[in-house]
Amino acid sequence: MGLPNSTAASVTPYREAFEFDHLPPLLFPPGYRPHRPLGVGVISVVVGFFGTLLVLSGILANLVAYGGPLVPASLSIVGSTDGFVNGILAGVGAALIVVATGLWRQEEWALYTLAGLAFGGMIYLLFVGSVTLLFLLLLVLGLYLLLARRYFI
Repeated sequence: MGLPNSTAASVTPYREAFEFDHLPPLLFPPGYRPHRPLGVGVISVVVGFFGTLLVLSGILANLVAYGGPLVPASLSIVGSTDGFVNGILAGVGAALIVVATGLWRQEEWALYTLAGLAFGGMIYLLFVGSVTLLFLLLLVLGLYLLLARRYFI
């Protein structure tokens, strides 16, 4: 049981109305990278500094814990003497340095990683019951990063 000829003819103009012979122009021309907003640059530098501080504190804590009398205990920034915990601290710091580098280069994965960390920190603060200035800073950071996502490729 086929369609009558009048029905098949009425489908053709509808289909032709939605066929294109070219694609719409790109938002940015090929090879163009939008300028980095000042806020993203500042956030990248702060995250990189914090990551460097975590790496150094993990390394110094391991030196104090396992260096014996050669390394003074006043070098340790954190109070942990467990080498595994200090290694995790240094690893988290190294990951933050990588995220800061990606944010500086305007890579989209770094944007969403840092925004996810900010919102994850907010959720943690809500469960702990500590809605303070840190909560508001994380909220502003996460929202700013999501609003600045059009500058990332």
